[in-house]
Amino acid sequence: MTMTPISQALISQLEAIAAVFEPVPIAGLHIPREKELAAGGKRDAAFCAIELQDGGFGLSYLMLGAA
Repeated sequence: MTMTPISQALISQLEAIAAVFEPVPIAGLHIPREKELAAGGKRDAAFCAIELQDGGFGLSYLMLGAA
């Protein structure tokens, strides 16, 4: 897989940050269950969350299906 210039720049920045600050371990990944995605018909997007051991979290919006 070929990375775009923006992908390469982001990865480079993340590596530089990780070299200075130790990454916090992941405590959990919260994604919609299949039945929740299927409830009410087909969905083309959903949210997910990542939980860190230090209490931090992040949200992500997922595009589902073909792009």
